[in-house]
Amino acid sequence: MKDRVKKGLELFVFFFKIGCFTFGGGWSILAQMEQEFVDKRKWLTKSELLDMVAVGRSVPGIMITNISMIFGYSVGGVFGGFCAVLGITTPAILILSIVTMFYSKLKDNVWCASALRGIRSAVVPIIASAAFSLGKEAFKTKISVAADDDMKLAENKIREKEAFNICLRKIKNHGLPMRLIDVEFTFDVNKIIFYFTADGRIDFRELVKDLAAVFRSE
Repeated sequence: MKDRVKKGLELFVFFFKIGCFTFGGGWSILAQMEQEFVDKRKWLTKSELLDMVAVGRSVPGIMITNISMIFGYSVGGVFGGFCAVLGITTPAILILSIVTMFYSKLKDNVWCASALRGIRSAVVPIIASAAFSLGKEAFKTKISVAADDDMKLAENKIREKEAFNICLRKIKNHGLPMRLIDVEFTFDVNKIIFYFTADGRIDFRELVKDLAAVFRSE
């Protein structure tokens, strides 16, 4: 319990800090989250952060607030999620309240306009860095999954050839007048489908029992 409270307060301080001093929106904040929690503290991996980004973008609401809630909850439970959201939103509410009070004086101020232009220029490489780092991880994950799928399909092809030969022998042993056309395994290898033709009706119940005994034992 104490550990969760401690982490919740750490989350509040971190998100409050970046909420006060970060410009450029959610992607700029993500770059700092990656640096702090992935590279420095090792609280999560890049892949896990990518998953949180995917979920945060998929549900209604502000992306970075959603991600903060998901991340806070994964680290410190409900209290951690609450602290993370409170930390990221409080600075914006306070700063916008102050800006609103003095907006008429600030909107035409040359120094303020120049400062904002400089900040926008500085934010671009930060966002680009986050996009490159997380994007590289996303492509690596997709390539890895695709390679695993290709390997599984290749293994299934080998199984199908073996099953075809076994079935041919069983048909011959039972003396059934049928021609085996093809054998197909489902992707998860939970089912085998045998395709055959015959000139008339055939009682292949014994063949099915025989094949079931063979493949269930594998």
